[in-house]
Amino acid sequence: MATVTRTPLVSATTTTPHRLRPRSTLNGPDLIQSHYATTDDHDGSGPLLDFSDMVAAVARFQRKFKAYTDHAIATINDEKADFDAGRLQHANHLSTLDREIEEAKSAQRQLWDTVSQEREADAQVRSRIQALTSQRASLSQRSAELQAEISEAKAKLEAKKKAKHAQRQRFRAQVDQNGPELKLLESRTGCSIQPTKVGDQLRFTFQLVNPDDWSDECFFVVDVSKPQYAVSSHRPQLAPAVFEPMLDELNSTRKFYTFVKQMRHALADETERRRKEAREAARRAAA
Repeated sequence: MATVTRTPLVSATTTTPHRLRPRSTLNGPDLIQSHYATTDDHDGSGPLLDFSDMVAAVARFQRKFKAYTDHAIATINDEKADFDAGRLQHANHLSTLDREIEEAKSAQRQLWDTVSQEREADAQVRSRIQALTSQRASLSQRSAELQAEISEAKAKLEAKKKAKHAQRQRFRAQVDQNGPELKLLESRTGCSIQPTKVGDQLRFTFQLVNPDDWSDECFFVVDVSKPQYAVSSHRPQLAPAVFEPMLDELNSTRKFYTFVKQMRHALADETERRRKEAREAARRAAA
């Protein structure tokens, strides 16, 4: 069998202490190089192991790891900046939403106040409409009653008009029938009774009073528009002491025919008195 000679990884007899570096000052590749030296660290029999590829790989790993960590840190910082910006934007958005919510609450309160006022106004209007509707119904009923009363009054008035017309026709017929007799009576008695142009006044005219002129007229006008009768005018003029007692007796006794006879007698006496005075004056003038 062939004998295999094992080469030790580290030779304690060939490693000199002054060629090793302190562990605290060495990085990965330097630490490996300090323990696994080249031909100068050996006793001349050649290199034991070559770790240059490993050292290069570790260096590449460190560079890539550093680049990775730098990229990760930069990414984290960017994401943090984006997060902070988003958080600020979100905070601003929340502030805007809070303000809009408060404005919406204020608008809602105003809307409720407006709705409450409109409901109150609507209730008042409905109450007023109900009152007016009731009033209209009452007025309609009253109007119907008044229309019935008006119709009844018109019917009564029409009946009265017809009755008055019939009465006037009868009076006219009576006047036509009694006209000749009345004229004959007036000519014989010398007395006529006629209404004046003023309402509720009667004119009593007397002839056949003056013997010198039988056509000479005396008259008096009686106002019968009030319960107390009055004499508005008369001719010839009588002294108040003459006709006022007769008028008082008329208002007391309501005997109109007696008053007419008394007034005719007084007017005849006054006419006779004036006739005598005129005759006496004429005689004195002739003498």
